[in-house]
Amino acid sequence: MTSTHRKVALAASALALALTGCDMADDDSSSPTGSPAPQATAPSAPGGPVGSLPADACALLTKEEAAEVMETKIDLVRAENAGTEKSCSYDDDLKISVAPGTVEDFTSQAEHYEAVAGIGDAAYTGGTALWVLDGTTKITITSGGGPERRTAVARKVITRLAAPSATPAS
Repeated sequence: MTSTHRKVALAASALALALTGCDMADDDSSSPTGSPAPQATAPSAPGGPVGSLPADACALLTKEEAAEVMETKIDLVRAENAGTEKSCSYDDDLKISVAPGTVEDFTSQAEHYEAVAGIGDAAYTGGTALWVLDGTTKITITSGGGPERRTAVARKVITRLAAPSATPAS
């Protein structure tokens, strides 16, 4: 990725984060979602992620797991739901969002960011966000601390989504 592409990607991420924050009028969190794209469309196949997404995204990663990955104490864990997107914020250090997603929607946005190999069906990163498509579920991980931490969180989320009966209580 060239320097110009990085600058454009960072500017687009900053704009998307700022615009997303404006949509959180009833939310007391200052943590943005980090999603660069509008909500992904619901899948056309029955029994897709709308039915398989957890009611509470906080069930995908415990407070203790978040603290371990972020290498800091986590005091507040808060679920946030907006339409079909389910999110969980861990203090202001980490936010996980899951929503229905399609390959078409995902890949149309991916060209503007850096690809990440070896996680989900497709993944890309930009700024403080990691976006992963796993089946028909779009996962967004927003945090500081580097891409390794976001990747570790995404791997745990993918594992939990694959085996929802094994989801821990947060």
